[in-house]
Amino acid sequence: MAALRLWREHRAIVIAGALAASLVLLAGCGSSSKSSEKSGGSAAASSESTQTIKVVLAWYPTPEYGGLYAALSQGYFSKEGLEVQVKIGGPQVSATQVVGAGQADIGYLNNDETLMQARQDGIELTEFGTTYEQYPEALEYHKSNPISNLQEANGKTISMVTGSVDYQWLQHKYNLKNEVTPFSYATFGHDPTSLLLGYAPDDVPSLGAQGIEVGYVPISESGLNPYADVLFAKSGYVKSNAETIKKFMTALGHGWQYYRNHYEEVNKVIFEEEPNTPLATDNAISKFQDSFIYGGAAETDGIGSIEEARVADTYSKLRELKVITKSLDVKEFVDTTLVPKLTPPAKTGG
Repeated sequence: MAALRLWREHRAIVIAGALAASLVLLAGCGSSSKSSEKSGGSAAASSESTQTIKVVLAWYPTPEYGGLYAALSQGYFSKEGLEVQVKIGGPQVSATQVVGAGQADIGYLNNDETLMQARQDGIELTEFGTTYEQYPEALEYHKSNPISNLQEANGKTISMVTGSVDYQWLQHKYNLKNEVTPFSYATFGHDPTSLLLGYAPDDVPSLGAQGIEVGYVPISESGLNPYADVLFAKSGYVKSNAETIKKFMTALGHGWQYYRNHYEEVNKVIFEEEPNTPLATDNAISKFQDSFIYGGAAETDGIGSIEEARVADTYSKLRELKVITKSLDVKEFVDTTLVPKLTPPAKTGG
């Protein structure tokens, strides 16, 4: 479970490093996934009409990439004339830098807050889709010592990643004063009065597997509501390859449609890629994350859809915090036209 416990901590460290590191330092970083499409995938790859797309994950394979691995395993990409090659992320891999350096065409990024920070640092990236329609970041508590709203966090110990923008916002909004400790399941687990700032779809099932019952209050209740696990590419690539991205997002959308009621099957593929997380935990995460992915705008505008106004609202809050100090035009780094209107299938079973 060690890799899982450090999942969000390492990811945030990678992001922070990405914004300060040189693009050259990351050339060649990461490892290629051994995932391949089902029968027909390799044949399609040899066709002259097939286009190759390199995708870099923000982290190791987990259920948050369930739609991608479903699309790979079911051959949805090859049906769109695409060969998708997956580069696995990790503590030494920055998706912003890998894409920025031309090592991958499309990447997954922690949230659009991070994309704005990269944009401010001169990396011209554009986001065009998301994984989570509902922002999954939350203040998590032991059910034996619950809080009912974010203001009640005042005075409590919070385990979190150093420099969390979300916590900066909570301090700004509610004037919170807390003892802060590094993100750690162990620290949180040993102090039933403490809180954990993390991703509820990961933490609640994972801690539950360790016998720690957890509840949560979403950060979105504070008014800060960025998209999470956003899909992005270099701005020039998006402009020049809009039709290719539409095909990619169509296959990905079908993947997410399939994954909703076949996650146990697809998670076996994910487990082969990342066996450090128990398959039972992957399945628990899949069940818990369902409403975060398939709810909200996914039901009306399509799975993975984004709205410019929501990104603009996040931008205005980051400007208020002075996390973003440069004037940015949201229209220049958001494209809402590339996600097809593929709505979630009815949920069956548990």
